[in-house]
Amino acid sequence: MTVGKTASTDWAGVGFGVGLASLAALHLFKLPPVLPALIARYHYDHVLAGGFMSVYALAGIGLSLAVGRWIGRRGPRIAVWAALAGLFAGASIGLLAPESGQAMLAGRAVEGVGFAFAAIAGPAIALASASPRHSGLVIGAIAAWIPTGQLAATAMARLSLAADWWQGPWIAALAATALMAVWHARRRDRHQAASEATASRPGSTAAFPWPAMAVGAGVFMLWSGQYFAFMTWLPLYLVDVGGLAGPAAALAYALPVATLLACNLLTGLALRRRDRLGPLLVVGLAAQAVVWLAVPLAGGTAGAVALLLFYGIGAGITPTCLFALPGALAGANAARGFSVLMTGRNIGVFAGPLLLAWISSADWAVAVPVFGGTGAMAVLAGLWVARRLARPDQGTSR
Repeated sequence: MTVGKTASTDWAGVGFGVGLASLAALHLFKLPPVLPALIARYHYDHVLAGGFMSVYALAGIGLSLAVGRWIGRRGPRIAVWAALAGLFAGASIGLLAPESGQAMLAGRAVEGVGFAFAAIAGPAIALASASPRHSGLVIGAIAAWIPTGQLAATAMARLSLAADWWQGPWIAALAATALMAVWHARRRDRHQAASEATASRPGSTAAFPWPAMAVGAGVFMLWSGQYFAFMTWLPLYLVDVGGLAGPAAALAYALPVATLLACNLLTGLALRRRDRLGPLLVVGLAAQAVVWLAVPLAGGTAGAVALLLFYGIGAGITPTCLFALPGALAGANAARGFSVLMTGRNIGVFAGPLLLAWISSADWAVAVPVFGGTGAMAVLAGLWVARRLARPDQGTSR
């Protein structure tokens, strides 16, 4: 996969790729808004419930590099079918046996396999469909796949919780997966031909920038750890500590997600100029570190809302910059760079929710220094990446 190599943008291909990734995010995030209701009904242990999110990352840790190589050599078609099959089968298991924590965990693990394929195949298709003129905008759209899925899941959960029916997001996600399968079966046009043609060519012989991509993956690991911890447990925190009812907590949960979605797209537009990538990455990382450290100072409702909005801004800037790194650092080896980046991300996704689950079972306040410190480490690593990007000899595909 190369970034922005088509003569003109195939918007249908971009839509399919972003849609596939967003579907995977819908499956992942259909859980957190209804997690308080599930714990109340089925009495899941907190650490086990944290594993419902973290288990997604196990498949990604083991599969991301292999999936990236597969798509680079053979194209995305079979990978898309693997993604859809895993998502559908796993969600079905959870829907049929929710009373068993072990069955729910197993279903989420199967979904995680599908997610690992979708998280590589969706961006690969979208990027292969983009022209150089629109590559920044497409990267912004790709970075929006997580909040798009989150918002859809939150809207579904709000309706379901109001009716005391947690299963709504699961059924909607299954229906969306079936529709995506129909779309994939009917598509055999320019975006797929371009992707497969690219995959059939020998890979670039240029040296792969392992140090820079490894540090970039480390930044993604630190960032995704705190982000997925925050987004997994925010609804329960709002219920247990904030005293909000389920539907109100779901609405508050959507506030930073909506903010970061807008910032994804705005950052993508800003990245039309390559020299903005490093500074924006550092700014986004710093914003979220500040939010964690400022939690004890939030005060009343106004302060809490301000922190959620500020967190959303940082959470919109950061992943957009991170998704731009493979093209900026690895050039023609962007597919390989993306799989390295996603491996770091998946390690963070695995560790973050479990860590905050353990913290929350003792004292929510401990999260402040832990994740504030994590954010500070990410800022330092981000500064190193920004310095590397500023080198005049650094290759780019932008």
